[in-house]
Amino acid sequence: MKNTLSAAVALPTAVVIALGGLLIGVPAASAAPAPTEQSVGLARPADGTVVDGTVVDGTAADEAASPAPTVGADPVDGAPVPGEAPVEDVPADQPGSGAPVETPVAVEPTAPGSDVVANPSASPSPAAPPAVEAAAAPGFTVTSPLVGQRLTSAGVRLEASVPTGSTVRWSISDGQSGLSQVADGAFSEAISLDGSTAAVTYTVVLQVSDADGVDLGTIDREFVVAGLPTSSAPTISTPGEGGRVEGRPYESGDYETGAIDVTGTGTPGSVIDIDLLAIVPATPWGYDDEPPVVAADGTWSDEVFVPYGQWSISARQGAFDADGFATTLPSREASVVVSVLRRVDLLPAAPVVTSPAQGGTVVGRPDGSQGHDGSQVFTIAGTGTPGTVIALYGFFPEGRAAIDRYAAAARGEGEGGGEGEFEPLIAGIDPTIVGADGTWSMTESLKPGTYSFAVFTLFDNPDQSFMSGPSNVVTFTLVAPTAVVGTSSTSGTSALAYTGAEGSGPLSVAALVVIGLGLVAVGYARRRTRRLS
Repeated sequence: MKNTLSAAVALPTAVVIALGGLLIGVPAASAAPAPTEQSVGLARPADGTVVDGTVVDGTAADEAASPAPTVGADPVDGAPVPGEAPVEDVPADQPGSGAPVETPVAVEPTAPGSDVVANPSASPSPAAPPAVEAAAAPGFTVTSPLVGQRLTSAGVRLEASVPTGSTVRWSISDGQSGLSQVADGAFSEAISLDGSTAAVTYTVVLQVSDADGVDLGTIDREFVVAGLPTSSAPTISTPGEGGRVEGRPYESGDYETGAIDVTGTGTPGSVIDIDLLAIVPATPWGYDDEPPVVAADGTWSDEVFVPYGQWSISARQGAFDADGFATTLPSREASVVVSVLRRVDLLPAAPVVTSPAQGGTVVGRPDGSQGHDGSQVFTIAGTGTPGTVIALYGFFPEGRAAIDRYAAAARGEGEGGGEGEFEPLIAGIDPTIVGADGTWSMTESLKPGTYSFAVFTLFDNPDQSFMSGPSNVVTFTLVAPTAVVGTSSTSGTSALAYTGAEGSGPLSVAALVVIGLGLVAVGYARRRTRRLS
């Protein structure tokens, strides 16, 4: 009987044990621990029932058939037990069901290639509540600009400490952006901004990636550029408005150009911005040389070169800090219109001597001024360009040789009069100016004798002086007037017959002055001749 009963309960017991082992190995998906189930006894026939010809003893059957308690084992739903009457299904949550209430366990599949291996022997453990992760701090620091920093110049220096080999991408709210590779870990870049009379707020964003391309984060900063004052306007001293300036020949590619000097005044330390605009002929041209800086004495100068023609030259000034950021707004412009010409186009026409005539004799008038005893006053006259100055060169006792040498030098055909570099004449204190009718005259005083001379036209403007070629060289003989015998109502002394007021003539010792002109070039000043290589 016992063998029969054991056989009857052996199969259900094995199934229960197997299912219990599988359920123990499944990890819990719920955050709450799985309940510990109580053991469940197998259904058996009622006491006194005959099974296979044997009367069932309830007490003995319980002792023989009851398996060891199993934790977490579930009966197999709907599985018939041999020799047992069918048991009516009762919902587990209803009283009298006789089955423990079980929480379903979900099993998450393991991702392919995962290093996590399911352990079927591990017991389920309560799941930890999900942790709230804090945002990771950027892997770099920004040292400039500071948060809310107020800048007094139109620009910002971006500075950051980043890992070596990083890439820094930056952008500013005005639309500027850039990218920099940082080799030494110190990022720095100066960014110019537009200045304004009112304060302007900007935002800069910096994003950094390390040498392997891993994003280290993003930092944004807001800063303010204060309103800037406006600079005062500079002045242009030379060339003057409407000036005619010789352009020194300057090699500059396809155009024949001339270099000129531009000077002016401004605020010490300010930078002068020069602009060049061609008027006639219209030539595309620009100015990109290093701008001049106003010196401590308030002056500035620069050399510019332009194609020959008429030009508008403009200048304005502004102040900048060490980073090149504007600390003032640009001033209004000062401008002049000038003509930059070749030297040959600037030279005035040579004057003409009409009196005395070449080879003629001139009767002088006694010079009665003190110290000019024996000197004779005479007049030289001619024609020329209205408004120009007439300068005389001559009266050398050795004849016209010195005159011819100087005239040749003035034409660029010789080494000049005397030793050294050719020296142009100057107008003097009381210059002779050609009248509006094109005529001119001057009064001279010399001892009687034969003399040679030539005259030149000097053209002065606010920028440069030019000297024409020589006039015709004139050789003449100066004689004293013939003495006449006469009577005087007062003293009875004789008098010379001449016209003109006494003491009104020029220098009396003209011969000495003439010699001085020839030997030491008195009457003309050395002007620096600038040559460009």
